[in-house]
Amino acid sequence: LEELLQQWQQEGPLPGGEQRPVIDFRCGLSSGEVIVGNIGSSKHLEYTVIGDIVNLGSRLEGANKKYGTHIMLSEATHEKVKDFFAMRELDVIKVVGKKQSIKVYELLNVKGALVPEAAQLLDWYNQGIALYHERKFAEALEQFEKILKVYPQDEPSKLYKQRCEVLRDFPPAANWDGVFEMGSK
Repeated sequence: LEELLQQWQQEGPLPGGEQRPVIDFRCGLSSGEVIVGNIGSSKHLEYTVIGDIVNLGSRLEGANKKYGTHIMLSEATHEKVKDFFAMRELDVIKVVGKKQSIKVYELLNVKGALVPEAAQLLDWYNQGIALYHERKFAEALEQFEKILKVYPQDEPSKLYKQRCEVLRDFPPAANWDGVFEMGSK
């Protein structure tokens, strides 16, 4: 998609002068049992998939918006593909309609294919997340600020910088579990 957008920018406007559209996408991936088949009535059948795990995938697709990411994976999916893909932990969230929280990840690339800059960002980010989980919010804030000086467009680091600023000044209760509740679909 990125290559297509670059090509379109070079080609200029459409024949009628209309600007070419900017196309973006988000995807939520979850793994588990589903029901697959023709579902409906005798008057209208539709081949589809249904189940709680399908709903979770849909919620993860929407959750990407909050983190500025494009491909979000559930913890179950992460476990199935972690040996093949480079990913980073995004958060522990509770999506609308679910009582149980889940850890979510961003898919980055095929394992071993990260460019050096992305590998450095991932290393620094993982250090910041570790400090955040240890409730060392001032140190985590410094780490996310360091990231943003070099990679100012990294949306997850921006989000954690904001959280750390608040949590440094207003520490959470002792029973804080770090779960972020998604307020909308």
